[in-house]
Amino acid sequence: MKDEAYAVHGFRASAVCAGLKKDGGLDLALIYSDKEAVGAGVFTRNRVKAAPVLVSQEHGRQGSYGYQKNGRSCGPSTGCKA
Repeated sequence: MKDEAYAVHGFRASAVCAGLKKDGGLDLALIYSDKEAVGAGVFTRNRVKAAPVLVSQEHGRQGSYGYQKNGRSCGPSTGCKA
């Protein structure tokens, strides 16, 4: 991060333009912890879950060091919304 005012000790962050937004703005973020960290997630209770949801749930149970978020609202079964 270029602005140190937003930096949190023990974490690193980055954002890039991955081409998900039509305006060309930053749309993909990665947050990384220098040590294993506790995370939380909210997932669908639907019986039908796409592979990315299942993988994310499993990674959450195993513990992780990083988190990635894209800048668009996408439903694995319904497609993306602009």
